[in-house]
Amino acid sequence: MRCGSSRSKAFPRLASSRSTSSHRSRSRAANTRPRRSPSSWASCPRSQDEHRSPSARVHRGNQVSPVLSPSSRERGEPLRSPHPSSCSWAGAQPVSPQTGRRAGRRTALFLLYQWDLTGQPLASLYEGEPDEFATELAGAVSARAEDLDRRVTESSDEWAAERMGTLERNILRIGVYELEERTVPPEVAINEAVVLAKRYASDDAARLVNGILGKIAREEAAA
Repeated sequence: MRCGSSRSKAFPRLASSRSTSSHRSRSRAANTRPRRSPSSWASCPRSQDEHRSPSARVHRGNQVSPVLSPSSRERGEPLRSPHPSSCSWAGAQPVSPQTGRRAGRRTALFLLYQWDLTGQPLASLYEGEPDEFATELAGAVSARAEDLDRRVTESSDEWAAERMGTLERNILRIGVYELEERTVPPEVAINEAVVLAKRYASDDAARLVNGILGKIAREEAAA
């Protein structure tokens, strides 16, 4: 981002090398972000999937399915890459609203994730002016959570919904809801769910989501 509103403006020349050193020190201090304590991001899915260990996956025969264990949820380790500034996760801290349908699904996922973990009302997890699409989607999905989980379990060859990771389960809930309600074309519902899984879970989770939602989409088309 360029400083100044016009090319004619120039920064004042520094008087001496001493003032230059002082200016650089202040700049470094201003641009240095304080390190977050582990407790402030322990519930963030982005921090978890960057530290997913073998214990966070469950083996069944020759297959490996992505599952977040309670220990991986609560583990606090230093982040390996900068934490995304758009992520407002901090335990049960409120979620800031996003704009756009894709961003709305992401916000709905954040809300459902915290709702699933904490049991707090969705309204208490929102901060600022609510995004209508996100709040309506999260509210509709949470109201039908048991039915959606049942559909996921019936369409999964290996996993019951309650044994899946919290992220995967809520991504699937959103996807199944959109397929059943036919609010968007099936390919859009599946693709959006896969995008969420790749971003916040793993490639294995994305394949799991794609397989289950693809089966449900075929069932819906035949109904």
